[in-house]
Amino acid sequence: AFLARGRMTAVCPPDAAGFRVGTPGGDLTDRGTAFGLAVDPGGASEVCVFQGAVDVAPPGAAPARLTEGSAATVAAGGVTAAPFD
Repeated sequence: AFLARGRMTAVCPPDAAGFRVGTPGGDLTDRGTAFGLAVDPGGASEVCVFQGAVDVAPPGAAPARLTEGSAATVAAGGVTAAPFD
């Protein structure tokens, strides 16, 4: 799947681990979780992990794992922790 702009929520059971969503700022890989994703018009993404874990990887960078209750902004420059609201 690819989210170019907008918002989505995914609830993925453990047997769906590995579900991927591409964005202009990088890729997200589900690790059996529930998460929200928003992509702004400039291509930056914000991900919030409600349950489980998500791996986020900007282009050319190693993935970072976000766990339950965490959030981050993902852009071409890297992954930056963000408040979980």
